[in-house]
Amino acid sequence: VAKKNLDQLRAVIARKAKRQVVLKLLSRVKEIFHWGKLPKLVAEGNLVNMEADINASLELFGSPFWADADENLGFKVHFPGRPAHRAEGLSGGQKGVFAVAFRMAINSLFGADIGMLWLDEPTAGLDEDNVSYLEGALTHLSAEVRDKRQIVVITHADQLRTAFDQVIEL
Repeated sequence: VAKKNLDQLRAVIARKAKRQVVLKLLSRVKEIFHWGKLPKLVAEGNLVNMEADINASLELFGSPFWADADENLGFKVHFPGRPAHRAEGLSGGQKGVFAVAFRMAINSLFGADIGMLWLDEPTAGLDEDNVSYLEGALTHLSAEVRDKRQIVVITHADQLRTAFDQVIEL
């Protein structure tokens, strides 16, 4: 009788241990798929997936920095020999170049490459050095995507004229 009771007690303990494992797993699944957390996890995954395309574009533009996604749904930028910092700390021209690289990565990620990139006043608020930086990046981009994509830029910055094959003046 004692052996039978002991065996029954062991079976109860084993079932309870299995239930606890399942409950922990369900709790973790609930935590991951919670309505407030799942969108963040998806967004984090998309940003990580965009890193390579963003950095390839930045390299194409001759950018002195590269970027990687961070846990706050943003990007850290890295300059050789300096500590990483948030992308918000970039200069105006660097932000403009980063924005173009980001837009190109979105096209690549979602397969929605319609062959056009529109930039409306990309030099707004930039000083001359940053306009020159953006002009250099757009020159590289224009040469790279020639016959593959159209870039339409609406600007008052005459300096950007040299970056493109065709200029329409209004």
